Amino acid sequence: YRMVGLNKVGLITMVLLKAFFFVLPAIITSFVLSVVMLFVIYRQLFDSAMGTDLVPIPTGRAIGYALGVGILIPIASSLYPLRVVLSKNLTDALDYAHSKTKAVLVKIVHAKNFDKKPYIIFGLVTVLYGISVYYFLPLSLISLNFTLLLTIFFMILIGMFVGLVLLALNIQRLLEILMVYIFLFYEKTSTRILVLKNLVAHKQRNKMTVAIYAMSIGFLIMIIVAYNLEISNSKIQKLMLSGSYMDLKVSNEYITPQLIEPSLKDVEKYIDSHAWETQDIAKWYDDLAVNSIFASDELTLIQVPCHVFGVSPLYTKTLMSQYVVLDNSNGTSALDLTEQLYTARGIQGSAVSGNTMNKLSISPSKWKSPYKLNVFTDEWNIFLRLRALWSTKFFPGKIMSDRVSSVRNDAFI
Repeated sequence: YRMVGLNKVGLITMVLLKAFFFVLPAIITSFVLSVVMLFVIYRQLFDSAMGTDLVPIPTGRAIGYALGVGILIPIASSLYPLRVVLSKNLTDALDYAHSKTKAVLVKIVHAKNFDKKPYIIFGLVTVLYGISVYYFLPLSLISLNFTLLLTIFFMILIGMFVGLVLLALNIQRLLEILMVYIFLFYEKTSTRILVLKNLVAHKQRNKMTVAIYAMSIGFLIMIIVAYNLEISNSKIQKLMLSGSYMDLKVSNEYITPQLIEPSLKDVEKYIDSHAWETQDIAKWYDDLAVNSIFASDELTLIQVPCHVFGVSPLYTKTLMSQYVVLDNSNGTSALDLTEQLYTARGIQGSAVSGNTMNKLSISPSKWKSPYKLNVFTDEWNIFLRLRALWSTKFFPGKIMSDRVSSVRNDAFI
């Protein structure tokens, strides 16, 4: 290019065009193969009976992203060759008799001119990274903040990704020797030594190749792990919100347990356990408007909005027990949590959230310190004196947390 008289702008344009046309066949082929692979994947994942309207054709945004990445990568990969080409004078650029490869590069820097900033910045970043992992990881586990937990795991993956790239760069020479002796075992010793010397001569270029391959493989591994974590997190979140694998809600008042129970007995060998839950007591009567329901102290000075539900004794057996985090209980009963509601002690009490218990200063151990459940309607009001049987920090499918909630606090009776 320098021989035909190109200036710097022309030289840069020539290199970029060459890089673009080099990857153009790959971009076209990848788009064609993506449609085929998407069609195969959609056939495996989605059935026509599911009623999905998903089409295995990339959207305009996906095509734009793919084109952007496909064009950006060759442009970015051309920056280093451009820098090398533009740094040479015309004499060196036209000299084809001598090799341009530098086997060994030695830099002598005076102590006064030595730049310590990159090392200081790298040290500070790694220290802050380690402190954040050691602090936020236990915090996310204690507070059950799964979003923060996944963020910490993603940061750990990034750290492992960077560490593996650095490890690959440091063991590059060892791997080169190992590969030569494994794949060239049939060659003469002189041939193997010649190959190793040649690899030393191309050490700088090979280091860049190692870094590129390590980052590519590490990025793919990180994407796969992050995808699996995201899928697992979505499943956990769904189970935590629903509380069980199957949750059937019926709004028809004529469908009662007495009507459904005989049908369940016919298939009881397929059912591990099942339970019943009423609607919120505010919805028990269609012709009665419930204005408010809240728990309070005896003087009604402290009020906590509540949604009260009735549950059957085996309710907790149908839930994901690993997600039930107990806050406080009397600790004297061997029964399940909802079974305790049907004991002589439980009939006088209820199960509340940890937030309700903390605000009203009640406790299962303080049996003589009840709280008041207030139900206000358009026609009449009800005031019930109940005792706290147990409380939870988290209960799947309900809002029963020890954190302050401005929405509501659920309770069981």
